[in-house]
Amino acid sequence: MRRFCYRCGALEADAGPLINGLCQKCFAEGVELLKAPSKVRVVLCKNCEAYAFKGIWGFYEEGSSLDDLVKDLTLQSLQVVQISAGGKSYVPALLAPGMEIEVRPKLDSGSVEVLARGKIHELQKWPMKETVSIKLVIDYRKCDVCALKRGSYYEAIFQLRGEVGSGEYKKAREELEGLAEEESRVDPKSFITYFKMVRGGVDYYISSLALGRKMSALLKKRGVRARESSKLVGQTRDGKRKYRVTILTRLPQG
Repeated sequence: MRRFCYRCGALEADAGPLINGLCQKCFAEGVELLKAPSKVRVVLCKNCEAYAFKGIWGFYEEGSSLDDLVKDLTLQSLQVVQISAGGKSYVPALLAPGMEIEVRPKLDSGSVEVLARGKIHELQKWPMKETVSIKLVIDYRKCDVCALKRGSYYEAIFQLRGEVGSGEYKKAREELEGLAEEESRVDPKSFITYFKMVRGGVDYYISSLALGRKMSALLKKRGVRARESSKLVGQTRDGKRKYRVTILTRLPQG
């Protein structure tokens, strides 16, 4: 018995193998290759190069551009149709076997063009092709870190005392500020919010107690003693007491 496509009548010997009763052409015409969102939203910090994905702020790799970021976020939002004996399913585009996907951001026109090429069923002879256009929305906000900095947020005060202008004092400041800069690269929420010059030294207002203790440990290696004191400043949202810590360090005289 000869089998034929129930839609166009083509014989399986000429236009097969049949897939779910359809010839190769009719099967390809009846399904979409991609499942894409109507728009891709990119949230960028207006003060730094951070971006947000699923509510979490981060930085894209050094040397990458906004185009690269848009490509990555678009790929993560795409799904590819897969059809088997069990029915239709959707697979993340990044995990779809044998699927070629090209993403072309068009920042000037506010859109992203996606070109896909591949098979969605094991009986297909030829790969399908599809092009979709997605609206690109770039939303500028302040990231969590910049919001903290703008609000002069600090958890601790690190006090450095010594003979202002001496080589030892200058070296200590350079090392402390260098450490804070390094820590900020690892954890953007660790930073010196601002500093104040005071009689006998400088006060660093810092975003985290952890950073303050690392600064203290740095000076302790040079024999500098540190003393901590705390002050109750309020409560956290869950009702716990909130303290602000002051760390006092004093460089040896002479």
